[in-house]
Amino acid sequence: MWTRFWLWLLTRLGQDPRGLFVFFDGHRWRATDPLQAARDLFSHPEFDWDETPKMLMTGQATIQLEAFRMIGGAVRTVFRIPAVESGGLTERECLDLLTGFRQYLGDVKKNGSLFRTLPDSTETRSADGSPTKPASDSGSTAAGPSCEPPGSPEAPTSGG
Repeated sequence: MWTRFWLWLLTRLGQDPRGLFVFFDGHRWRATDPLQAARDLFSHPEFDWDETPKMLMTGQATIQLEAFRMIGGAVRTVFRIPAVESGGLTERECLDLLTGFRQYLGDVKKNGSLFRTLPDSTETRSADGSPTKPASDSGSTAAGPSCEPPGSPEAPTSGG
């Protein structure tokens, strides 16, 4: 019982432990599979992931209004959100949802994959099964790695 309550609470706070994207649809909080939503947005006939949001940056009001229409339509279709007249989201709220979704995907990309990655093809396995790197690692230097940016006083120099 406590586990179910804890999962419910985490979901309400936007921290779904299963990696689902959590959003408000105008009625209630819902969760969706982010990969399916991304595929649906990428294959939407009117919406272009890169170009449609750029249309909002133009100085022409008609192009901006068209971009809001396309974003609102795509977001409502993909996330199954009703129109504002039926208690759903406005086009501005649909833009906010899209922005949050893009940020969510960017955070996942920045912090790691949704899936466990396979070891590099150059890695080998030791007897206990842990990955080991080959001896000739081209990314290392003779002085070893440094946490300081290049050119800082603490960074090792090759001049001695």
